[in-house]
Amino acid sequence: MKNLIFAIFLATCFIQCAENKDVNPTIKTPYGIYEGVYSCDNSVEIFWGVPFAEPPVGNLRFQPPQKCQPFDGIKKCLQPPSSPMQPKPQVNNCWTLDFQIPESPISEDCLYLNIWRPAQMQDNQKLPVMVWIHGGGFVSGSGTLPIYGGETSAKNGVIFITLSYRVGIFGFLAHPQLTENSQFNTSGNYGILDQIEALKWIKENIEFFGGDKDNVTVLGQSAGAYSINALMVSPLAKNLFNKAILQSGGMVSKFPFLSQNIQAAENYGVDFCQKNGLSLEQLKTMPAEDLLKYPFYQGVTIDNKVVCNPREIFEKGEQNCKTIITGYTETDGCNFEPYLNAEKYKQLLMISSKSDDKEWIKCLVPFDDSTAANLQKIRNRLSGFGFESFFLAHLNSLIGGNSYMYFFKRVPGGKNKYGAFHSSEIAYVLGNLDKWDYNFTENDKKLSQNLNNYWINFAKNGNPNSDNLVNWPKFSVENQEVLNIDTVFNVSKFGDLKYCKIMETEL
Repeated sequence: MKNLIFAIFLATCFIQCAENKDVNPTIKTPYGIYEGVYSCDNSVEIFWGVPFAEPPVGNLRFQPPQKCQPFDGIKKCLQPPSSPMQPKPQVNNCWTLDFQIPESPISEDCLYLNIWRPAQMQDNQKLPVMVWIHGGGFVSGSGTLPIYGGETSAKNGVIFITLSYRVGIFGFLAHPQLTENSQFNTSGNYGILDQIEALKWIKENIEFFGGDKDNVTVLGQSAGAYSINALMVSPLAKNLFNKAILQSGGMVSKFPFLSQNIQAAENYGVDFCQKNGLSLEQLKTMPAEDLLKYPFYQGVTIDNKVVCNPREIFEKGEQNCKTIITGYTETDGCNFEPYLNAEKYKQLLMISSKSDDKEWIKCLVPFDDSTAANLQKIRNRLSGFGFESFFLAHLNSLIGGNSYMYFFKRVPGGKNKYGAFHSSEIAYVLGNLDKWDYNFTENDKKLSQNLNNYWINFAKNGNPNSDNLVNWPKFSVENQEVLNIDTVFNVSKFGDLKYCKIMETEL
């Protein structure tokens, strides 16, 4: 109930701020005129629900996004747009309502941007652009969450944008019949194509909002980071951004999570239809709410058309950008399932370990439940998160790219049974602790200010450092240094290297 009241309070703030000035800000572009609102202190202009593609409804379901068309009159961008089609939000463990989409509106008509920019910008001013891509395992999420908002970042001198993309079956269904009729000779990845279309719109139009189209940083967390890794290896996203921040996610290991090749993706689509007694034509035409009744779990399709093989592209040094921040949290992935005791965990390792010498089992010393729990914590935070972050930094550095790696250890408020859990860094780096209903300390607020400064500095010039911050060295193959983030910042050699080497061997 407390979280619900807080969510209603935030929604009310949006409405009140929309009425804060007599004359709303407007921006004229070749598409038409957009009318936005002011932040509560009038220091930031916000344009909610700027369309970047035609609504993907009707005949456009399971199709690549279509370029949006110019319009007459003034488009009112005064309140948050619909979230992508997905089940109603539910609190889940550490992910309170602060991390969930609003209960409404939810719609297939979801391809919109939200743009924050400083008020009273000078004519011809060009600010760096930051584009946030949300997570949610490719089955949920939205760019409308207050915790993703860009007001703080805009106040610090950037144009901040959030976007929404199709998720679940609407964004990632692959099927042989869809492939056969596709302009790209592939299917699935509609959510990734949405992101690319958004970046194309930004490239074409952001200068009218005071943004520098040639200084664009994409950033995201979890599935948002997986998305960014996909964009880095997509031939369709070339020259659309030049820096990237990948928080708790990536796809450069040999067998990354949340992805599959085109054959496996198409097979899943065929099996999905057969298992549920549905034809592809029925999937195309049934009401969106009815389609949600059928569980669907599919991620990025590696098809070498929209998304190429990330590991191969990085090893060749052909990724779309080579200046990155990447990292993970101390208890990433640790709240997805309970820990096993020592005996049961050893049995699991005996079955799952592929190398003959069973290196993971050697880590069970002493052999007790405490050691087993700690080892599971390490494996969980590395699987799909820390492991990918390390190899992103490592492979990018190998070919001469600029990599900065972090390890986020701050437990929210200094006291939380979930620790520094998956997603807990988001509000800190975006300067949005006030959008999270939690008892934060002055140390948390100072930490958030410093982290947002690192992220803003990186967006401005590709280097997170400035005179008032602890120096964050580049990650290199030789030094392997990371920034440890807590109420006190410090730099050390990457602490999970031993375990990452075991994982690389056993995958």
